[in-house]
Order: sequence, then C-alpha cells, then structure tokens
Amino acid sequence: MAEYVCEVSDRGTENERTKYRAVDENGNVLSKGRFIPARTAFGKGFLKSVLAAGIATPVEHRRGGLVRGMFSLVHERSAEEGVAVSLLHPFSFAYYDRLGYAKVGDHLIARVPVRLIDSAERRCDMVPYEPRMLQDVISVSDAFCRGRDLLVKRTGDKWFVNEDKGYKTYVGYSEGKPAAYIVYTTSSRFDVNRLTDTVLTVREFGYTGPAGLRMIVSFIRMFEGEFETAEFTNLAMAPEFDLMLRHCEQASWRKVPDIAARILNAAPVLEAGDYPEREGAFTLRITDGGPGTEGFWRVEYGGSDRRVRRTECTGEADITLTQRAFTRLAYGYDRATPEFLGYMDGVEAAGDPSGFLAAFGGRPGGVFEHF
Repeated sequence: MAEYVCEVSDRGTENERTKYRAVDENGNVLSKGRFIPARTAFGKGFLKSVLAAGIATPVEHRRGGLVRGMFSLVHERSAEEGVAVSLLHPFSFAYYDRLGYAKVGDHLIARVPVRLIDSAERRCDMVPYEPRMLQDVISVSDAFCRGRDLLVKRTGDKWFVNEDKGYKTYVGYSEGKPAAYIVYTTSSRFDVNRLTDTVLTVREFGYTGPAGLRMIVSFIRMFEGEFETAEFTNLAMAPEFDLMLRHCEQASWRKVPDIAARILNAAPVLEAGDYPEREGAFTLRITDGGPGTEGFWRVEYGGSDRRVRRTECTGEADITLTQRAFTRLAYGYDRATPEFLGYMDGVEAAGDPSGFLAAFGGRPGGVFEHF
C-alpha cells in the first residue's frame, strides 16, 4: 500500500513548488511529481493555477494507480485552496484524459530566413536588459497577456536572465514607455573557415501594440548577414506576429499538441468570460469534475457586470457539459459555435447556449516555457 509524502520547498514564493512522492513501507519511491503554483493568463486577467511537472513512475511500479492517486490528492487540495486550473505538458493526451484533462493549446514553431523578413524596416530601437528594467518588462508582459490564454505571469527576472542557457534580452521603449521585449539565444557551428548553420532563436517576446511588434521585427532584421535563420519557439499565442511572416515563401511552420488543462474551480473561470455588452443569462450544468465544478451554474451579465452563482436547479440547463468539455470550450480550443457543439463529446445543448458561447473562445493561447 503506497503512502503519499508531500514536501514544500523553501526557496521563496517565486520558485516554490510542492513535491509529491508515493512511497512503500520501506520508504522506497514508487512515483513522484512536482506541482508549481503560478498565475496563468485567461481573458483579461490571470487565474490561480498549479503547473504539474516531472511526473515519473519506474516501469516496474506502473499500472497501479499511483499517478492517479497523486493527482486526486493534488486536485482536492488545490481546489480547496482556490486554485482555478491545473496545467501540464502531457506525454500522452489519452492518458491524462482519463484524469480529467483536456487539450487546450498547441505549440507553433516557425523558421524563416532572416533575409526574407521585410515587414518592418531594419533598425535597432531596443537596448540590453538591465535589472532596473524588470518592472518595465513585467508591465509589457502583463499587457501582452491580456486577451490571450495560458501564458504564465512573470514575477522576476529568471525568465529574462539565464547565463547558463545563454539568454539575451533586449527592451524597447516608445515615447518613454516600455513597449516591447525579446529574449533570444544564438547557435552556430564552425565549418573549415566560417560559421554555418547560424540560428537566432526567439525564446520569448512581448509587446503592448503594433508599434512594439514592429520594433521586435526591426530588431531581428539587424542580424541579417550574421544569422541565416530566425526560429520562433512558439507563436501560438501571437497570431499577429505569425501574420507578419506568412508571406515569406521559404518560412516553415510546425504545430505540436502542447498543453492540457483541468479546471478545478468553475466560478473564477466563468467570472472571467468575455461577455457581451448586452444583457443576458444562461444556466450551465457541469456533470463531473469534483466539488469545485460539478452542478448547476447561473450566469447573468450585461455591460461590465456579471453574476455567477450556483443554483439548486434540477431541471434542464441551457448547456450541459462534462468537465473536460467545459475546459476545452472555456479555453476556446474548439470552435465554439452552436453547430459545432453537435460534434463534441460531453455536450448537450437543451436551451440557448449562445450566451455561454459568446463569452468563451476566439482567444489565442500558449506558453513559452516547458514546466
């Protein structure tokens, strides 16, 4: 019989993480995982989240429900602490589907010859990052997160300064205000008498508007002649950036399924919906997922106001969802139209689902890091 041991690191809130281990009666580790508290972008704000990482079970201890037991414990404790969502990079979407997780995001990798990037003029209006600029960069990151999902809120400079990985960060200002930043690395190899396979890899970026985006593109163009290729590790959260590259015939894109999520508390998610200005209401029923999600929810909205409450309703809801379907629709991974609902598992629309569908979907989402 396995026992679960929980250990919280004492390295400060930014790096705090909880380690879970399943051990036998002799203290031998049978399975383990790390769970990192964070805030992740959703709509115009951030949700209290937990990031699951490093889940591992030796082959001889698999198929015994150890990971399922660990996640059940984490989900229960996290829900009690007000955590809205759990996120992870699954090794298998089918496996984590059985634990209540649903796919909510992809990874979009792009490669383009630097010489073919011509959607902005070639100039450098950015300066090297210094620690005194931290709050400026965070303000750009926060602005960039609004209207996008999944991005992890930045709270310190560990994302912008990493000498071991060779990170370089530049910051751009427009009329004295922070407008953009870019984090990149470079690679090459020496062949006989020259450098070849030269790549500038964009690890992360953020901008407050079109001027900031053009500033980043102009900065990248300054490396023409030094680097052959610009590689963007993820553009899933930035379709407008992707749009600036699509006319390059020699550019290539690769989409990789990336993020799975499980909503643990429905209330903060429903409260964060992008509801229409007009007045409206709907009743949602979630059929499973635990005490933080299961049951009937009544949502009333209009203008900047919205009211989300549980109800004792026992009749038909406008829309009934399994917890996994709720997660997929809330994050907009599936095209949320009344016609499309008929093709989805775990969805039943007995009434008018338009209010719910209008509040969710249509936002890009993704993460830069692998947690």
